[in-house]
Amino acid sequence: MPKKYYPGGFRLTKKTAAALAVRELGTARGLEREPGMPEGYFHITFGNLDVRIFPDASDSSHRSSSRLIQMSIDLNGGPARIVQFFYPDTLELCPAEEDIYRRAKGQEALESWIEREGVEKCRRTVEETARLLGL
Repeated sequence: MPKKYYPGGFRLTKKTAAALAVRELGTARGLEREPGMPEGYFHITFGNLDVRIFPDASDSSHRSSSRLIQMSIDLNGGPARIVQFFYPDTLELCPAEEDIYRRAKGQEALESWIEREGVEKCRRTVEETARLLGL
């Protein structure tokens, strides 16, 4: 019999997700399994905030699955997002993975800016900014 597959390579239980929610948000009230998602995906809604807790199963070109728990906090209707990564066994923050995620998002934003504006315009903007900063 084949071994059961879990997103991110480990089983995230509601009990662990609730413990993380209490630790980081102060409550796990309203924690529910996320409909239409695989096992281990949970969410809580606080007014305009949507909090998701799930195994990090990223397959981004910048990083591979981290085997960590990802907590994503979104403002409904807004572009802002807070993303944090936690070790599943201790529920401690993993700042190294957060740095990798932040750099990957910055790289994606830079690539998008260059694609949208063009290489020459971006180069001139960078040179002008450097000149104004005295670099």
